[in-house]
Formats: sequence, C-alpha cells, structure tokens
Amino acid sequence: MSINEFITYDQTLIDRLATGDRAATLHEAQARGEAELAGAASLADQIEITMRLAATAALGETPGDAEATVIWAARCARLLVGPAVEAYYLPRLSALVGGVVSRLDSEVRPTIVTGLQSWMSRAGAALEAVSTAERDADADALIALAADGVADAGELAKKARGRAIEQYRTAGRPGVAAKLRES
Repeated sequence: MSINEFITYDQTLIDRLATGDRAATLHEAQARGEAELAGAASLADQIEITMRLAATAALGETPGDAEATVIWAARCARLLVGPAVEAYYLPRLSALVGGVVSRLDSEVRPTIVTGLQSWMSRAGAALEAVSTAERDADADALIALAADGVADAGELAKKARGRAIEQYRTAGRPGVAAKLRES
C-alpha cells in the first residue's frame, strides 16, 4: 500500500469513529498503522505513519491511549532530520501530546511538559534556520543570475548557484533547488 492509500484508509477509519465502536476502530487503525510502518519504504513515509499513529492514539479516551500518544510522538520526533522537517512536524507533535497531558499520570506530567518545551524550542530554531537558509538561497540565486553571461564571472555564478541549491534544500524546497540546478 502506498503512503497515499494508507492516508486515505486512515481517514476512513477516523470517519468511522463517529458511527462505530470507538475502541475497535482505534485498535484496527493502530494495528494497520503498525503494519504499514513495518513496510515503510522511506524515512518520509515512516515519519508520516508514526505521526498518524500518535494522532490515532490521541483519539482514544484512556490513560493508556494518552501514554501511547506520547510514545508514538516521541518516536516520530526521533526520526526528524533537518530544519524544514522539524519546523513542520514538531508543532503538530506538540499539539497532539499537549492534548493528552491531562489524561497522563500526574507524576509524569512535568517531564512531558518539559519535553514539549524542548520540542517547541527546537521548532523555533528550525523555523529560524529555514528562514535564514531561504534568505541566503535567494541572495545566492540572484548573484548567480546576475553573474550569468558576465565575462569572467562564470566561476562566481557556479559557486553562488551551488550555495543557493544547498540552502534551498536546507529550507525544504527541493523543487526550487532542482529548477536552479537545471538553469
């Protein structure tokens, strides 16, 4: 099953929550998610499936479901590599865990809240890194474009284009990097 098919199937299970046996539907969703995670083809798929497993557990109503949410969210957070991915997922993971904190044992709540603060700090740093990378990439791209066609500026254009491509990748914009590489 592709990641898109998994997401569609996951959505149908969520829609069933309103009409069917809630516990059975959540159990089915968790089992299906874990099976898909075992066969995930890429890191991106692993991240998305793990995030959905955390979200599914968050829909449960028991303290065990709340604990499962924290565990799946933490597993997802460990998979995140790079500022663009962290900026996208960490706030979502924090929201999922924040939504279940009240159902956790009072002894673990302070530790969980400290972890959430750490995630939000990482997300802020990631957003700053993405913004800086994109700004630098834009500047390097402009240098490369300006240097193209100028006598004796070919090496400058090549270096600026290379820096811009790397910065766009860091900023989570591989499509822009690919277009710049092709030009």
